[in-house]
Parts: sequence; structure tokens; C-alpha cells
Amino acid sequence: MSWINEYQAVLMKLKPSKSLEAVKDSIKDFITKLDNYLLISNMEGEWNMLILLQVTSEKKNTSQKIVEKFSDELIDYRINEIDIKDVNILNMSLLLL
Repeated sequence: MSWINEYQAVLMKLKPSKSLEAVKDSIKDFITKLDNYLLISNMEGEWNMLILLQVTSEKKNTSQKIVEKFSDELIDYRINEIDIKDVNILNMSLLLL
């Protein structure tokens, strides 16, 4: 069995608007239709959203496609390669409940 060990984090800073929650919901709805997403979270502070994705050979450009789709709603974004070294299975399973 081969393990996918390539991941990306997408940080999104959204334009302030009266419909910010609707924009976040639209992004969430789009992301949840992707089969390689791991996590979507809203954030307080400088950045509004964090998205974690698996990167596979056929899904190399997923992060960029997300940014392109929602570019009109973004002030700034960051796409970072991440290397997950360890996962606390108990805490992750509680997160998934």
C-alpha cells in the first residue's frame, strides 16, 4: 500500500463584506466536493480560512484552482507545502465525531 505524504495548506484572507459568511459557505461547499481535501476551518485574526489538501500526481493544481475560483473574494493567500510528521489519532478521531 502506498501512502500519500504530500500535503498543502491554503491560507485565505477574504475581502471584508456584509456577506462574508456567505462567501465562507460558498468556499466550503466547493471544497467539500473535492475528494482530496482533509480539513476546512474558519479562523479569527489576520487570516479567515485554512484548507488542508492531499496532493496527488493527478491533483497537483487543486490549491491554485481554489485560489483562482475565489480570486475576486481574496485580499491575499498563501499556499504552503506541509510535512505531517505525526498525528494524535485519539484527538483526530474526537475531531471527526
